[in-house]
Amino acid sequence: MRGFLARAVRVFVFIAIVEVLCLGFGVLSIRRGNAFLLYYPSLFTAMNNEQINREKTAPSTGWPKDTAPRKQPTHQATTCGAAMGGSFTYGDDVEDSDTWPYLLGRKLGCDVDNLGASGFGIDQSVLHYQALSRHDAFVIFGITSVMFTADAAASWTFYSKAVDNLPLPALTKPRFLLEGDALILKPRPPSLRSAIAEYHDDDIFRREWTPLQFPFSWHIARAVYQRAFIPRLSDDNVMNQRETSKAMRKLGWRILQTYRGSAQPVVFMIPSPDEVEIKPDIIAEARSALPSMCLVDPSPALTHLAAEIGTVRMRTRTGHFSPEGNAVLAEELAAGLARCGIHP
Repeated sequence: MRGFLARAVRVFVFIAIVEVLCLGFGVLSIRRGNAFLLYYPSLFTAMNNEQINREKTAPSTGWPKDTAPRKQPTHQATTCGAAMGGSFTYGDDVEDSDTWPYLLGRKLGCDVDNLGASGFGIDQSVLHYQALSRHDAFVIFGITSVMFTADAAASWTFYSKAVDNLPLPALTKPRFLLEGDALILKPRPPSLRSAIAEYHDDDIFRREWTPLQFPFSWHIARAVYQRAFIPRLSDDNVMNQRETSKAMRKLGWRILQTYRGSAQPVVFMIPSPDEVEIKPDIIAEARSALPSMCLVDPSPALTHLAAEIGTVRMRTRTGHFSPEGNAVLAEELAAGLARCGIHP
C-alpha cells in the first residue's frame, strides 16, 4: 500500500510539473508574439462595460451606425444605383474621388452610392441593403475572397492579434448557417458576456486559436499541432478547390440568392491587387450558382494593367486597390452593366 501511494505521489508530482511547465510555456509564448495562437478563456467574460455598451447599441448588422453613403466630391443629377461590399468597395486608403463607385457614377452620368463598409461579409452586405429599403435601378455586390470567410465568422475577434498578441473582442455580426439545404439566419446575440462567448463557439476563426486552460499540456499540444499542420484561414485565399473553401463559397452564393428587391443585382468579383484575377473555374461556379444575376469579372483588364504598371502601383499600403486599379474596376463594371442591359 505504501509503495502504491509513493508511486501515485510521484505520478501526481510529475503531472503537476508538466502542467506548470506547459502553463509557463503558454504565457511566455503569448508575451513573445503568440505564434501558437493562444488566448485566455476569460476573453469574453472580462469584457468591460464600454465593450458591452458597444454591443448593446450596435445595429443589427453590427456596423456601421451611420448608414449614409460615402461622400462624393460632386454629384450627378440623379442616383441610379448602390454599391455594397467590404473595404474594397468602400475604398480603403484612397480619396472619395478615387473609389470605384464614384468613378462608375461619373461614367454612367448618375450617382452610384457607396454603401460599402470595411469588414463586411456577403451576409452583412445583403442584409444591410435590404434593410435600407432603397429604390435603385441596380445594386452592385462587390465580392472579395475574404468576404466568404467572414460569412462563417461571428466577429473579427479571432482574425488577427491585437497589440498585446491576444485577440480583442470585436463587434458581433449576424450569420447565416447552412443546415442541410436550409439557410438559417442567426442574428447577433444579446449584449451579455455569456451570450457573446457562446455565439463564438463555432466561429471559424476561433477554431484556429487555443484557450490556455487546464489541462495545459493537452491545450499546448493542440496549439503546436495547429501551427504545424493546419493552415490559417486568414492567410489563405478561399478561391481554391479545398473542401472547406468550397463550403464557404457555397454559403456565400446561397446568401446572395436570398436577395429580394426591385433593384437588379450585380455580382462584381473583385480579386486582390496581388493576384489580379479570379480563376475561370470560380467564375463558372458563380455563374452556375447565380444564373439570373449579372456577373462582372474584371480579371482580364486588371491583368493587362498589372503588365503595364506592375502590381506595386496597383495596391495601397494595406493591400487595397490604388486609384489606378479602381479606375479600371469602374471601367470594367460600366462595360459589364451595359452587357447585362442594366446601363441606365
